[in-house]
Amino acid sequence: MTCREVSLTEEQVFQFNQDGFLIIENLIDEEMVGRLRARFEPLFAGEYVRGSHKWPLVEKPGDFYAPTRGYRLTMEQAAAAVGVTAPEIVHVEVSAGSCVLHHGNIWHGSGRNPRPDKVRRSIGVHTLSSETRFRRSGAGYIYGRYKRAGDISMDESFFPILWARNGYRSPHIDE
Repeated sequence: MTCREVSLTEEQVFQFNQDGFLIIENLIDEEMVGRLRARFEPLFAGEYVRGSHKWPLVEKPGDFYAPTRGYRLTMEQAAAAVGVTAPEIVHVEVSAGSCVLHHGNIWHGSGRNPRPDKVRRSIGVHTLSSETRFRRSGAGYIYGRYKRAGDISMDESFFPILWARNGYRSPHIDE
C-alpha cells in the first residue's frame, strides 16, 4: 500500500488546532482503493466533538470498550463540566483511500454500524513524541502489553521513532 506525501497548509494546521481533526481525501493510491472499495465503502464513519481536544482530560470509564450506558454519556458529562451545554458532534464519512487525522485528546467514536450490508473498517495509526515514556503503573489495557517489567521506555520495535529533534530515527524503518 502506498500513500502520497502530504504537506499541510497553514490553513489546514490552523483548522486541525481549532477543531481537533482534519480530513485528507485520497491519501491511499488508487490500486489499493479499488481493492478496498467493494468491501469497505465507506472506509470510516464516525463522529468527532469539535474543539473537545481543548477540554480537561477525564478518567476513562470502566466500560470504555463496551459501554453499558449510552456511548456518549462520558463525553456529555465532560462537556457539562466545562460549561458546554450542546457539544458540536461532527459526523464524518470518508471514502476509501481517505484519511482523518485527529488530536489524541479529541472525543471521537461511533455508534452501531448503520450499514449492515457493509463491513465498517478503519485503521488506527498513533504517533507520539519521541520523548514519550510509560507511566510506572497503570500503562493501560491496549498499550500496557508492550511495557517491559521495571522499564518505562517504549521499545522501538513496537514504537519506532519516525523523527526526533536531534534528527534520530529508528534504524529499522529504512530497512
